[in-house]
Amino acid sequence: MAKNSKIQKTRSIILFTIFFCSVACGLLAEASDTLSSSTTSLDYLKTKESVTEEITEQNVVKKVLHNLDEKKDFNFLLIFIIIIFVIMLFLPFFPAIRELYQKKDDKPLFVSMDYTKDPRFFDNSFREKLVANVDQVGIDRCFRITISGKEELIEVVEAKNIDNFNFGKYALYLDGDLHMKKGMNFSKEVYVNGTTELQENTKIRALLSEKDLILGKDCKVIRWIGSEENIFVGSGCNLGVRCTCEKELHIEENCVFKSLYGHPIITDYSVQNEEELKEIDLDIENSEEETTEDNLEKPVYETITFRKLKDDKSTISDNSLVMSRNELSLPKNTEFSKDIIVKANLIIGSGSQVKGTIKCYNDVTLKENVEIDADIISDKNIILGSNCRVWGNLFCQGEITIASGCEIGTEGIVKSVIGKKGITLEGNVKIHGYVLTEGKGITA
Repeated sequence: MAKNSKIQKTRSIILFTIFFCSVACGLLAEASDTLSSSTTSLDYLKTKESVTEEITEQNVVKKVLHNLDEKKDFNFLLIFIIIIFVIMLFLPFFPAIRELYQKKDDKPLFVSMDYTKDPRFFDNSFREKLVANVDQVGIDRCFRITISGKEELIEVVEAKNIDNFNFGKYALYLDGDLHMKKGMNFSKEVYVNGTTELQENTKIRALLSEKDLILGKDCKVIRWIGSEENIFVGSGCNLGVRCTCEKELHIEENCVFKSLYGHPIITDYSVQNEEELKEIDLDIENSEEETTEDNLEKPVYETITFRKLKDDKSTISDNSLVMSRNELSLPKNTEFSKDIIVKANLIIGSGSQVKGTIKCYNDVTLKENVEIDADIISDKNIILGSNCRVWGNLFCQGEITIASGCEIGTEGIVKSVIGKKGITLEGNVKIHGYVLTEGKGITA
């Protein structure tokens, strides 16, 4: 848009210059006619002077001086036109000349690297509007607020009476814990200031819970759900556009999503396996105590070293850094202490560790038990094998596949997993922060 406005401005200046020159030429032609008529008039006066002696010498001098004054005005007009033409000719170059001596765009634009998008914007905005009005009314009363640009009627109801309530017509503010029956549907927004439990096959537009939110199997969310504590999602659920919480977000298999946010996000959670989950969490906490961010040594970007392989049976790619026309392969158990930037496909062998950022113009594939100390950025796809550990962010223009046992980020620090075309999360994956895709996200 800026370039088009500059082009239009330049065209306007050129058209105005042409118009001004045309007017000037017209004035010049008119002045020439005036000069010719003045000369003819002077000749006529001289002829008339020779014929008759009634015209005195004084009158002749006045007429001649008058003609000279007209000629003098014409010269001044011609000089004025030339000056204006020169100014208009160089006027389009004036901004560029000024930029050479008074530079304004020599410094890069300021970008705040600390800025982050609030993943719980809808939750917080919805709560603020409700809390500001609910104190002014009592139970079984209504008030109006604006939601998504439309004025909605909010009805305040006790959550225990929801079975007898003719819901669906208005948005709801539910007081107390909510335990919905199987197959219930809500076509409007719902706020619960307690614990929320939705049975299987429940359909809801949007819901915010102040305490834990539990979704049964095959529930469907049209827009978003959120909780100030934990969220537990059963298998086969559709989580709509956004699913966020302040604490842990547990998701079982075959769930579809667009955006997730939790501290952390854990896949393949089951209530029956709660003891097993506690054992897994205990092992992870013990490993994190040894490798917290404060205790991590800063990467020393020097040389590449290779660890000795335990087995003797190996191929050339297991012992050597192999680079072909379309692929770069790091061998097993490699310790690489520099950033990696490659235009070909990148394959990192199992048990390897990269102390740097990976930037790839094609696919990035991590075999099992690979550790990356920084970010992974790809113009195509990212594939993580089982039990991989990535301390930074994942971003790609294609799809991201994360196998079981992987962990992204660390506790207390928000990291992002962004795959533009799609994201697949297998069981026992742990992500500290944000998951987003424009395509289809699924837990497999």
